[in-house]
Amino acid sequence: MDVKKIRESVNLTQSEFGKRLNLSLRTIQKYERAGEVPPSIQKLIRYEFGLHKEKDSNQQKVENNTGSNQSETGKDKKIVQLKEQLEACKRKVDYLQGQVDLLKGMVGE
Repeated sequence: MDVKKIRESVNLTQSEFGKRLNLSLRTIQKYERAGEVPPSIQKLIRYEFGLHKEKDSNQQKVENNTGSNQSETGKDKKIVQLKEQLEACKRKVDYLQGQVDLLKGMVGE
């Protein structure tokens, strides 16, 4: 997984990218430099930035996440940012619920 390419496609600094993923700046730098990203972090990145959908829609979703229109006011940009964060949280909840369901299945609940 090319972390730098994904980060740049959504127009985020390394620090901003790390904050979206709850990872440190040094961790993001390491992933970009070494190119080795643990599978769990790859899943998180895919879900956070909408890359978990079908391959054909990946590019469109990444483009949508970059979406800052130069004519938007600061308030409009904040609303868009908050909506994106809300959607990312919803995706994380869905992902985590799937993991809980998987674990329940493993222990026989």
